Amino acid sequence: MYLFSGMEVKAETGNYDNVSSTYRLGFVASAGYAISENFMIEIKSNVQLNNSRISIFGEILIEMPVVYTI
Repeated sequence: MYLFSGMEVKAETGNYDNVSSTYRLGFVASAGYAISENFMIEIKSNVQLNNSRISIFGEILIEMPVVYTI
């Protein structure tokens, strides 16, 4: 089993809707467990901390300030 957390920064260098060089600042927390040698499960939370147009997956048209993944 493992736990990790930390800061995440993503930067976009293209021009979209007259917005250039924007960045996304977020906080990541995760826990995982290796069930077998070939199968692992992980739960991850990603919370956006600043007011950025970049979402978690780099998409600029769909805002996702908080994402939970399994």
